[in-house]
Amino acid sequence: MELHTTSSQNYLYNTVVSIVKTCDIVADISQREGKIICAFASEHENLQACLDTIAQKLPASIFLKASKSYANEEEVSSKTELKNEYPLNLGLCPSCQKEMFDVSSRRYYYPFTSCSCCGGNYSFLNTYPYERKTPL
Repeated sequence: MELHTTSSQNYLYNTVVSIVKTCDIVADISQREGKIICAFASEHENLQACLDTIAQKLPASIFLKASKSYANEEEVSSKTELKNEYPLNLGLCPSCQKEMFDVSSRRYYYPFTSCSCCGGNYSFLNTYPYERKTPL
């Protein structure tokens, strides 16, 4: 599977790697030349569930342009590691978007909606985006 992206940031790569590790799939994932290339062991029983999870959890991003999949007969070895960086807070995952725009949700239009899939809020690592008055 190839995910075409215009960003060199690692947040999409890290999201895919995390999902693949959670699903316990043997995969080789790399990011280079505007692509995130994912090679999966096609005989794995959880492969379809893993691909469905990637489709559901991948955050909405203006940097994600296209995707395609194709078969390859090469042996796949799992040598994929996360690229540890601070979360970038560039987009919400589809489940957070659904919760944020659902009128019956308690987080309806809540601006700080996020989950462990979307990542933390980078802005909160340094300062809050608002000021609280200190009681006298």
